[in-house]
Amino acid sequence: MRDPHRGLRSHRRTQFYIREAAENDANLIDRLNRLQRDQPRWDNFYGHMFTEDVEQILPWEDDPDSGFSVAIEPHNSDVENLITEGLNSPSGPSSRLETAVRYHLSWIADMMLRGQAVYEIDLLADADGRKVAFRTGWIPQGSIDKRRGRYIQYVPEALGEGRKHKGCYYIQLDEEKLIWTQLPPPVRNTLRRAASTLAEASTQQSTPSNMLLTRVQEFKLKQFKDKQAREVLSATKDLGWHARWLFDDQMTSPYIAWRHLEFQRFKILLRDAGIASLNRALALAGVAIGFEAQVVLRGALLESDIDRAQDELWAGKRPLSELLTMHA
Repeated sequence: MRDPHRGLRSHRRTQFYIREAAENDANLIDRLNRLQRDQPRWDNFYGHMFTEDVEQILPWEDDPDSGFSVAIEPHNSDVENLITEGLNSPSGPSSRLETAVRYHLSWIADMMLRGQAVYEIDLLADADGRKVAFRTGWIPQGSIDKRRGRYIQYVPEALGEGRKHKGCYYIQLDEEKLIWTQLPPPVRNTLRRAASTLAEASTQQSTPSNMLLTRVQEFKLKQFKDKQAREVLSATKDLGWHARWLFDDQMTSPYIAWRHLEFQRFKILLRDAGIASLNRALALAGVAIGFEAQVVLRGALLESDIDRAQDELWAGKRPLSELLTMHA
């Protein structure tokens, strides 16, 4: 795998580790569970569908009809390469800015669905000690806490510095290098309610098969499906999610279009929060390295576009099929 930062010295304080690395540390597992206990859980049938749909957060730049592109302002090809290589992705550094930003925003969106998203700006120095590059450092969600007013990260013993707090090994962090992103409290509350309902509905996925196999005569399949549809659609109404059209027979065509637009509005909220925090990170890195740049999304759907589309929907001035092609 290509490493554009080979030979540079990292100043990162946070550590990335998987939960399996802490399996032998009961105190750490208990601490992580407690820090994560209020987070929505999406590890179920409907939850997976929802998060996958949400994380498709940008149009594709290579779609000639989208008019969409990612750029930096002011434009500088060297700075663009610096940013492209600095944004972490599952497969390593990206070769295109659009790909790097897409991975970054998808990851931020996934974290915000569960709570606060946080990452560290890792400033990289050359042999002379000059800061010449940066990387975004992902952090296991729920591993950060505060001790005596300072941020710390709970880590496995092998990654710690020999210090313990409440029975767990930890490292002290540089607060100025942490980039936080979160949704407004009302939206977070909506997500918790939706996650709870989707989890409960997911547990009922096998009910029709079980009832029909055991030939329970009192079981009414249509009533069961109607009830489940009402529960899922009601829980996700404020988010606009349509459950991948599974319950279209429960909605009128205009309402389907309205929910589709509301879902795009929700994705725009996530996208814009992720871009705002990314530009804060670039400002921080720019001061240390010596550049000025902001990521901008050209041709992306805006909240004002959603407002206008919904006005046209209610007025009957725009075909429903056209409204359903609008994507954040």
